[in-house]
Amino acid sequence: MNEEPPPLQILVAAESLPLPEGWKCGWAAEWNRCYFFNSEEQLTQWDHPLAPPSTKTAHDKQTASSMPAGSMIAEPDSTSVEDEIAQAMGRESVDLAAWARAETQRREAEQRSIDKTMAAQAEVESDRRRRMDLQRQEALGRARRIWAELDAEARAALEVGVREFMAASSQATDSRW
Repeated sequence: MNEEPPPLQILVAAESLPLPEGWKCGWAAEWNRCYFFNSEEQLTQWDHPLAPPSTKTAHDKQTASSMPAGSMIAEPDSTSVEDEIAQAMGRESVDLAAWARAETQRREAEQRSIDKTMAAQAEVESDRRRRMDLQRQEALGRARRIWAELDAEARAALEVGVREFMAASSQATDSRW
């Protein structure tokens, strides 16, 4: 799967919010959103580390105290990261769904354009092959007419000439090897 870069507004907002020491921001392409991780504490979460914990995150932290480090991963339905980013950008919400729809529409339009180009190329190739077949048929028809116009003596002479030519070219080929 190709990993697409995150939308520019999310990167700008994520960079504008300070991260505590040891924390880094990453992009989860499959979820189309930012995540935060601390490799020293072996924590990964959807919520910004400085954001006030949501009820679910607080519950997760209580549950995680009995879990080994590194096993806590926040649930993907958390929206506090988007809320934090939206506040930093001065908007009520970041419309990731609209961005995803626009990106999908862009990709579909690009694919349609590629499909049209390929169909046009296939049509050109098909026309070229039809013209070549027609030229072959016309050449064969001319050869048949010429052969039919030759008398028996001329045909025999032509056949002898072809045999001699074939024998000479066969000997020339054999002598090169």
